[in-house]
Amino acid sequence: MLNNGFLLFSGYAYELSTSIPFKVGQWNHCLVTYDSSNICFYVNGELSLTANQVNEPEPLPLSNLNTINTGTHRIGISLLNWDETNGLIDDVRIYNRALSGGEVKALYDYESTSTNPPPVIVNQPQSQILLAGNDATFCVTLKDAVNYNYQWQRNGQDIIGATLKCYTINSVTAAMDASRFRVIVSNSSGTAISTEATVTVVVTDSDSDGLSDYDELLLGTNANKADSDGDGLSDFAEVRTHGSNPLTTDTDGDGYSDGIEVARDGNPNNRSVTPTGALAVFPAVDVEFYTLNNVKYQLEVSTDMVGWTAQGGVVVGNGGSQNHLVRASKATQFWRLKVVQ
Repeated sequence: MLNNGFLLFSGYAYELSTSIPFKVGQWNHCLVTYDSSNICFYVNGELSLTANQVNEPEPLPLSNLNTINTGTHRIGISLLNWDETNGLIDDVRIYNRALSGGEVKALYDYESTSTNPPPVIVNQPQSQILLAGNDATFCVTLKDAVNYNYQWQRNGQDIIGATLKCYTINSVTAAMDASRFRVIVSNSSGTAISTEATVTVVVTDSDSDGLSDYDELLLGTNANKADSDGDGLSDFAEVRTHGSNPLTTDTDGDGYSDGIEVARDGNPNNRSVTPTGALAVFPAVDVEFYTLNNVKYQLEVSTDMVGWTAQGGVVVGNGGSQNHLVRASKATQFWRLKVVQ
């Protein structure tokens, strides 16, 4: 055994004069042979030192070492102190002859592959087709229930922190469409690389406004209505083009709807900018109505539905819809459209 830089063998302690290649945190295969002439110390199948690399604190001839000693044989102590072994000991064997170097290597190969087999993948990660916003999970199953090292990759590049047998992507986006995922599994006995699995992201846009249903879910807008707040601008135009709020008709609170401001060179995010042709004083009302060609219309306003007052000039129809901004008070008002000669 090796403890605190000393080799303990048949009751004698030998100080080691060379670095022993132990693997920290893993099982190590250690073997000592003595053939009445030489001491050989093997670690993980390889010869680490022999008698001519050992310096005794109190030199003793090798003839003094016997394979059978009348004293107590102890395993896992450090210079006769029982509690100083820094590690674990398992599967102890004692042979009645010195093993050859080839036999030591064969024994190590047998032990290492039986207790720590190389990874063999039996279930590969599966490709997935998902709606944007859903989670994607890739897993791999190994032949043996052994602790392996895992490293997931996307398009051949390591994914930081993806070191478990399963890898989950929260809320896939269109940017991940056609990405390739695989995992590299390894241990001290070998490495296995999984097949590549792809993720296909399906982007749906139920109202065809340019924003995906998933984007609208995040925004809180209506995925089935292109203009959620009804201000004359599509949700896409408000979010992607003008930066206005798709959930309110008047982002800057100036009395003019976002749609009117954009249509008349205003700024839906700046209440100090008045739309062209709009009243200088707000609040105002945007009145939209459909007209017939060459038919004349007059907007009228009333507070009691008895007396009516013309609002603005006569409008000549053009066969389509027309919008007109009209002054509005905070009191109750009623509006009507009248055909005039």
